[in-house]
Amino acid sequence: MSTPRDGAGDDEAALLAARSVSAQCQCTEALEKLETFLDSEMGELDADRLRTHLEACEPCLEAADLEQRLRNLVRRACHEQAPDGLRARVRTQLTVMSTRVVISRPD
Repeated sequence: MSTPRDGAGDDEAALLAARSVSAQCQCTEALEKLETFLDSEMGELDADRLRTHLEACEPCLEAADLEQRLRNLVRRACHEQAPDGLRARVRTQLTVMSTRVVISRPD
């Protein structure tokens, strides 16, 4: 005989799995929008949603903190000019990369 509780464990497992997927989607979206958020280029509503997510999600908050620390280090390090040889190599690599993107772009 079947009781109303039969299958309840399956329902709970499905709900937990759905919540897990939903949380992963929220984290994926949060991490994709992190740079825009840190650059203060995000609308206020989206920024509030991301702030709320960061308050509740330790891994995403840690990622945001790491990104901000990295930005601060780069900002402090940018007071010195890179050597001419390094600047030339970077320009060359950027040219090569942009050429590859243009060549591989479908018509």
